[in-house]
Amino acid sequence: MKLSKKSLLLFLISLLIIFSAGCGGKDGQVEDLYIEDRPVENVIAIKNQFNQLLDLSDQYLKESVNRTITADEVYHKIVIEESPDYLVVDIRSAADYSKGAIKTAVNIPLEFTANTYQLASLPKDKTLIVVCYTGHMAGHTVPLWNMLGYDAVTMLNGMAGWTKSEVAGSVLPTTTFNFPLTTVSTEAQAKFAPPAFVDETVGSVYELARLKSKLFLESGKELVIRPADVQTNIGSENQYYVVDIRTADDYNKGHIQGAIHIPYEALAERDSLEKIPADKPVVLAGYHGTDGAQAARVLNQLGYDAYSLLYGMRLWSDNSARIGYTAISAEVITNLPTVELKYDLDASPAGSAGCS
Repeated sequence: MKLSKKSLLLFLISLLIIFSAGCGGKDGQVEDLYIEDRPVENVIAIKNQFNQLLDLSDQYLKESVNRTITADEVYHKIVIEESPDYLVVDIRSAADYSKGAIKTAVNIPLEFTANTYQLASLPKDKTLIVVCYTGHMAGHTVPLWNMLGYDAVTMLNGMAGWTKSEVAGSVLPTTTFNFPLTTVSTEAQAKFAPPAFVDETVGSVYELARLKSKLFLESGKELVIRPADVQTNIGSENQYYVVDIRTADDYNKGHIQGAIHIPYEALAERDSLEKIPADKPVVLAGYHGTDGAQAARVLNQLGYDAYSLLYGMRLWSDNSARIGYTAISAEVITNLPTVELKYDLDASPAGSAGCS
């Protein structure tokens, strides 16, 4: 049977994950590789699903502050030291991954990051360095993987922070918008009810988190809201409900007009959720965008309509002292090495794929 390019590429990627997780990992049979999840059979659904998932989310946020790693740190651990304690997982599209990736990286495209077969191929005895285009997709992925017992961190700025080459698939902004900041605090004007939560046929809170993430990925929703869109709506229709998740000190130094403050680690506390509406797009303004993405996935799993502010406050303002983080600039990006996959997509697979 002749495979299409897309099917063949997915086949090769699946083989690459199984045979190169750490470059010498699990054995696997070709017939075990499926794109669809395992079927659910004879499962007794858990009770109080929203509360169980909320408790798991709260635990994750309290334990996951600064779950990030820089491109330079990855370069030294993966390329220079060749540490066996780390595995790079590239969640860009298969096509972009094949054009150029970090040495030894394996590929699980974003849409498959909640897939049971792909998750089963990942090791739990290594730190998973999750890499995407700009850090936002990886930020969305890391919460689920950590909730499921993996040790996952996000590489800041993604491949756009690794190289200025077109193989990154994206580029960082060169300057900020320099939008205004205010020191006038805003309090939630109402006590909001939790979102309408649909129970699932799952036997554990971990499977519940995985399934909710899978449904979110299948929804095709955007992951980010652009600063210009938020700025345009300030003081008018108030289309977006902005939650600043930085520290209280940095919020008080300067924040987006109308933004309420809930620190990242407290976002999934019950008292905090009463400050967040379930019927309006919620924009999470963090330091660099990755933190907002992590918080957004947590809220989306709980049923909220949440987004990360693109690149966080470092793209909103160039006043690093007030926002608490260095303003964004592509000028600091170096050109670290990538490797191109040597696959002939028109040929039939001749065996297992190796490390890139």
